[in-house]
Amino acid sequence: MASLEVSAFTTSDLSQFPTITTLAFQSGLGHLLTGPATPENIDTLTKKCVEAAKSDPHVRFMKATDPSGQIVACAKWFIYADGNTEEELDEMFKMPTTYPKTWDPIFMYLNTSRRETMGRRPYYFLSILATHPDHHRKGAGGKLVKWGTDLADEQGIECYLEASIEGRPLYERLGFRVVKEVPFKLEDFGRPDLGTDVNCIMVREPSLGKQ
Repeated sequence: MASLEVSAFTTSDLSQFPTITTLAFQSGLGHLLTGPATPENIDTLTKKCVEAAKSDPHVRFMKATDPSGQIVACAKWFIYADGNTEEELDEMFKMPTTYPKTWDPIFMYLNTSRRETMGRRPYYFLSILATHPDHHRKGAGGKLVKWGTDLADEQGIECYLEASIEGRPLYERLGFRVVKEVPFKLEDFGRPDLGTDVNCIMVREPSLGKQ
């Protein structure tokens, strides 16, 4: 298996992050929230990524690159190494205004689950993990997960994520455990073509990942 390098995105290649995520998420909640792989949507998402990278000191956009220099997978981690105050939590968990109001139950679930599970404790949050459809089963996703879990282990703090059923086995191999599962009928959010999805809230204690 060719070696893969994990590093941070730069401003010049950050457009590859939404390119990969929109191609990777073709079903379920991921597709609903990310949107289609159109130039217009990718441009909009790129601007959001660039703004987040500049303004949020907690966010890390990471990439896995193959020996040819192609970016094959990406991850978005948030590092809350010092925990959060109640005021910071209130600001973090404001309802988004760029999505239809009918989607509020999704964000209420995501926000409430993370706040109730992690509270004010320090933790690493894996917000997004995506592999380009042409590069599955090359270990890229696992490398990007371990980038964060290894750092969390060094600091002795927990990790948190929200997984699809498809992603759950990878995370379990790397030491995460399910603390909650919730089904979503996506027809309730205007997308009957996407069927029903199950979201898994998962937590990892430090130093428990399998090598």
